[in-house]
Amino acid sequence: MVAPEARASRPALGRWSERAVAAIQSNILWVLLGVYVVAGVLPGIGLAIKKLQIGSVGLFGERPVALSLTNLLLASMLFTAGLGVSLRDVRGIFQHPRLLAAGVLANALMPVLFLALLSLVLQKVLAGSVDTALRSRRRQASLHERSVD
Repeated sequence: MVAPEARASRPALGRWSERAVAAIQSNILWVLLGVYVVAGVLPGIGLAIKKLQIGSVGLFGERPVALSLTNLLLASMLFTAGLGVSLRDVRGIFQHPRLLAAGVLANALMPVLFLALLSLVLQKVLAGSVDTALRSRRRQASLHERSVD
C-alpha cells in the first residue's frame, strides 16, 4: 500500500495506471474472457503482433534469434516467474537430486508416452473405420455389378 503523501506527489499517470492495474487484477477472469472474444472476432490483431519484429540477437557467433513481441512477452513472463522463486526452494531441489531427476524424466517422457498411446488408439479406431468403409464399398460395387447384369 502506498502512503497518502507519496501518492499525492506522484504524477496523474501513475495514479491512473495503479487504478487500471487494480481493476484488471480484481476482474482478471472477465478481462481474459474479453481478450479471447476479441481474438476470436478480430484475429488479425494477434497475427500482426505475432509478425512484429523489433530486431534480432546473435550471441557467440550463433544464428541470430528474432526479437519478436511474443518472444519478449515470454521472456518477461519467465523472468518475472523466476523472481518469485525463493532461494531456499532452489537449494531444496538440489538437496534431493533423485527427486529432481524424476521430475525432469517425467516431464520428458509424459508427452512421448501420451503420443504413443494416442497413436495406438487412433490406429485401432481408424483401422476399424477403414475396414468398415472397404466392406461397404465392396458391397456397393457388387450390387452395382448385379444391377448391370
